[in-house]
Amino acid sequence: MRTIDVGQEATVELSALKHKDLNTLIDLIFDLLPEGVPYYPEMQMTDMSHKDWLQELIREKTFLRLEKELPYSVHVEVTDIDTNERGQKVIEATIWTTEERYKKMIIGSGAKMIKQIGIDARKELEGATNEKVHLALHVDVDEKWPTKFQM
Repeated sequence: MRTIDVGQEATVELSALKHKDLNTLIDLIFDLLPEGVPYYPEMQMTDMSHKDWLQELIREKTFLRLEKELPYSVHVEVTDIDTNERGQKVIEATIWTTEERYKKMIIGSGAKMIKQIGIDARKELEGATNEKVHLALHVDVDEKWPTKFQM
């Protein structure tokens, strides 16, 4: 165990090997750091546009679900954002890939993979926005998408 002196404000004993009191250190650091100037408006989470953030979130969930099987030739395009009569946010998005075999991987047997990607993305969206979200995902193939969508 090693003692780390954090300025003159506090001392924390911790063990990185045993993961002992790491959260205490993190909490203390945040308590001692001065609050800075906000870089974004209060409800804005990133410097990306809302549409770009949605696209990256869906792309991330696609990568996480498919892991090593995933072709990195995947692009997500949000095609529509609307609100239905019940006040629920409706987001339609297309996952683009370059080959038909990748499309089959993304959709999965019985559409299980695309459904799980949608569930993962929807849960994070609802948690981040505190709104009910209906997410409609489609998968399309275009071998030339990398030249169409500049990232």
